[in-house]
Amino acid sequence: MNQKDYLKIALLVSVPLLILVLIIWDLGSFDAVVKTYLGVAILLLFYNFIIGVIFFVGERLFKLFKWCKAAWERMSVKSAD
Repeated sequence: MNQKDYLKIALLVSVPLLILVLIIWDLGSFDAVVKTYLGVAILLLFYNFIIGVIFFVGERLFKLFKWCKAAWERMSVKSAD
């Protein structure tokens, strides 16, 4: 498995779990300890989701940058001839 597969898994797992934990948080009338654990779970899942999105967008931007750089080099080589 490469990095892209891990990011897809992280996004596919964190979003449904985040929604589930938020539904449990909203529906339940729990004591402070349980709400603290649910709050930590929400923060960790949200953090996982944000990191996955950052890596996904960063990877796309990096590919776009490489493509633009290669196109610029091809244009500059043609203009030098």
